[in-house]
Amino acid sequence: MSTKSDTEILCDNVRRRRTEMWMSVAELARQSGVPVKMLMDLDSGAIPSGK
Repeated sequence: MSTKSDTEILCDNVRRRRTEMWMSVAELARQSGVPVKMLMDLDSGAIPSGK
């Protein structure tokens, strides 16, 4: 039995909510003010470093 890490859960939730709203990463970035690169990192399962 495997359990998801907090990182996996966060990334999955962000990706799931974005796709449920039929939004592209660019559109979510525009509406949220979060940089596209940060959202792309989350979409790929990584927590952005912020550097």
